[in-house]
Amino acid sequence: MTDPEMMSIGVFAELVGLTASALRFYDDAGLLRPEQVDPSTGYRFYSRSQVPRACRLRQLREIGMPLPAIGEFFAADTDEAARLLDDHVTGMTTEAERLRRAAETLAASLRAESRRVICTVRGPVLAGAVDQVSA
Repeated sequence: MTDPEMMSIGVFAELVGLTASALRFYDDAGLLRPEQVDPSTGYRFYSRSQVPRACRLRQLREIGMPLPAIGEFFAADTDEAARLLDDHVTGMTTEAERLRRAAETLAASLRAESRRVICTVRGPVLAGAVDQVSA
């Protein structure tokens, strides 16, 4: 490493709240390329100017934005990026509602199974049984 301003992948990862493997993955995906790569070792080095993008990338992944949408987000102007963010949140909200309804249906089916009729007893037989127990 020739530039003292450059950070190793481990130092940068800790600074931005990502793992080194995540940074390698984002490099391979073209979302966050290192500032420098040592040609002899392949070691990746990052600059302080890359911190905001890395933090934004982490935040976008935390809200479940898929990688292709993140690429669009970074390529967009501010208004378009805000629209992409709103669209993602709307989609996540819709999906959460769908999952909630599916879970309610599943829970209702479990409750219905727990009330399954095991046997039936005619009234006079039940009354006789109750009399025997209460006597």
